[in-house]
Amino acid sequence: MALQEKCVFVELNRHFRNLSPEAKTEEAAMESYTIESFSEITGFDWEELLKQNRAIILGEAGSGKSWELRERTRLLNERGEFAFFIRLDQLVDRQLQDLFDQEDASRFVRWKQSGKAAYFFLDSVDEAKFRKISDFHATLNRFRIDVGPELIFRAKLYLSSRISEWKPLTDGFEFQRLFPIVPFAKRNKEGQSTEIQRPKDNFSIVQLEPLDRKQVERFASANKVDNVQAFVRAIDKAFAWEFARRPLDVADLINFWKANGRVGSLTELIRFDLLSKLSPREGRDEFPLSEAEAREGAEWLGAASVFSRKFSFDVPDDNPASIDSLNLRACLPPHWRDDQIRALLNRAIFDGAVYGQFRFHHRRVGEYLAAMWITNRLEKGCPHYVLEDLLVEIVRGRKVLRPSLRPIAAWLCCGNKPFNQFVRTLVLETHPNIHLLYGDPSALSLDYRRQVLVSLSNMSRARQRI
Repeated sequence: MALQEKCVFVELNRHFRNLSPEAKTEEAAMESYTIESFSEITGFDWEELLKQNRAIILGEAGSGKSWELRERTRLLNERGEFAFFIRLDQLVDRQLQDLFDQEDASRFVRWKQSGKAAYFFLDSVDEAKFRKISDFHATLNRFRIDVGPELIFRAKLYLSSRISEWKPLTDGFEFQRLFPIVPFAKRNKEGQSTEIQRPKDNFSIVQLEPLDRKQVERFASANKVDNVQAFVRAIDKAFAWEFARRPLDVADLINFWKANGRVGSLTELIRFDLLSKLSPREGRDEFPLSEAEAREGAEWLGAASVFSRKFSFDVPDDNPASIDSLNLRACLPPHWRDDQIRALLNRAIFDGAVYGQFRFHHRRVGEYLAAMWITNRLEKGCPHYVLEDLLVEIVRGRKVLRPSLRPIAAWLCCGNKPFNQFVRTLVLETHPNIHLLYGDPSALSLDYRRQVLVSLSNMSRARQRI
């Protein structure tokens, strides 16, 4: 679903965090988008980032990269600096000067004559690769030629990309080859040049931090939410802060709030989130992918993630696969084509886990999708004993729900099909407390919730404290 209302740009004082090529752990991935709702953002801001000469800005769809780059261009020009916003997809078959309006063209000429530095915000890698992956490298080369190889050292470059489209090996090598940082002279206390040094790193890689509570409040207020505090309290009550980490997330919540006067149950939020995030964004070049295909691919990846107990997928590249992440193609149906895979990765349901990897933006959405993948198999005749073998193991003579599949069992309890009742019976017999942690208890029938409470009471009968 496209946004029902166009949201205005809001200055949120966005922050960034550095990404390391060695950052491949699950802990690092979790830090990216699971900050508690009351936490303050601790990264560095635009002023700090703009001190760097070269930076790759990674952020998934809906994180606000393009808006931020456009706004930074405007603010710098207002301050008397030279700044330019360049859409790389428009540079694929056109010259740089053809993209400028009259004001930018005049500013570009003045910059060349000034001897000063200029800020170039290049947006974005994924759209430059829309027709052919090789277009991106050709576009970078064209940009270098059009600026002028002799002037490129005066250009401060900030390149935006979705995590799934930034190839750490090939793209990083090409960017560094075309846009090296000029060596500088190290000087002593008297100001005399002593030796020539080359910068340790040619460019940095940063990721946009998620929104914090104050930023969400500011965004909601600017987008005409009448009672911002009631809106925020509803997010608190629904435990829905993981659905409010990007501007696109908050815009979706605002649309739901304005239409329904509430935030919604967890099931409603997940279904609304899937409908929105699996759809192509209005006004953007997106690879063609039907709604059914996007849902199929997402369910297969959700199931692969849960069954393997790995939450990250490797970005397709020449780099060797990490043992902590999954091979994307191996997790999808054999008939899926490369263009379908790229289309799926460009949907906003995913974000950058760590450098060179991506993951579901919300883990609970991934768990829900895995449950739907199993549901589809059960509805096509998969026998109940296969489901039991999947969910249950025997430990010391008694049935135990497999820990990694408890979230899936909680979701499979919701519904009126025979297999839903079968799973509910298993859960009551083994681990009724999973409903305190996983799934959406509000989607369970009142009668079953009573049974869960009775089972919990029976399990605790001999205890003095629980």
